[in-house]
Amino acid sequence: MQICVHTTQAGRRFDKYVRMCLPHLPLSLIYRLIRTAKISCNEKKTSLNYLIQPGDVITIPDTPHANGASSTSFIQSDTVTQTPVDLPYMELWKNKSIVAVSKHTGVTIQTSFLDSLQQYALSNEKHAFHPHPVHRLDTKTSGVLLISRNLAASQTFNALFHDRKIIKQYLCLVEGRISKPTNLTDIVFRDKQRAITQILSDPNPMGVEASTNITPLSYNKRHNVSLITCIIHTGRTHQIRAQTSHIGHPIVGDRKYDSTWKSSYYALHAHRYTIPKNKCTPAITIEAPIPQHMRNVLLYFHMNKHL
Repeated sequence: MQICVHTTQAGRRFDKYVRMCLPHLPLSLIYRLIRTAKISCNEKKTSLNYLIQPGDVITIPDTPHANGASSTSFIQSDTVTQTPVDLPYMELWKNKSIVAVSKHTGVTIQTSFLDSLQQYALSNEKHAFHPHPVHRLDTKTSGVLLISRNLAASQTFNALFHDRKIIKQYLCLVEGRISKPTNLTDIVFRDKQRAITQILSDPNPMGVEASTNITPLSYNKRHNVSLITCIIHTGRTHQIRAQTSHIGHPIVGDRKYDSTWKSSYYALHAHRYTIPKNKCTPAITIEAPIPQHMRNVLLYFHMNKHL
């Protein structure tokens, strides 16, 4: 089995990442396999405390399991052949390399969600690869999520995202009036202790660039809210949420970034991803339907024409 490390997993210790991928194997066996290079990173013997990097390829062979089965066959029998129930997403498009789904609002991309994605993406076929998302969406953000089904797809899409070749368009409702297209370029810093992204006013070596293009679609004067599209050229955590708040237009319902509206969810949806022709897919635009909670909000603000 080969697993390509995604950017969201970068910085994890090698041994802890392998333990996360093989939860059914005894810890002592995992450590022994790493020490003897049976489990390796980039086809080389790797220390337990190595910090994995995006694009690293971790190889896990068919190894004896405590019950006599191989680790790969154990994963296949437990993960691949089961049919997911009450899936927190809907299929949008797929081929042999990529599955595109629409993630529901409020769904965290964590172990149980990834397990059901892997079951679905493999579709009862025998693969030696762990399907995984090639980008991330916040828990309360709905919309397009891309899952790689093989190593080539994982590497190809990591490169496409890194080189900013995929056009990522979000639909969101913000407080206040935005009357003309706006280009936002900021230096942001992720405060991990507070779990918040900050806009920096002064140059700082800890900061990274965040770039977003905003286009207004509609404005409700009575409630003073604007419907906008955001095309993000970088993929910083909470990028749209932090940047719109910084210019005085927080996303409706996003209390963390100073929204005055109380809501269980905020109005942010990954609406459309445009993917150029590449080794794994044709040129394609994938669109996720607007979720019901956001449709209700748009109806309330008389923005029906955008549904």
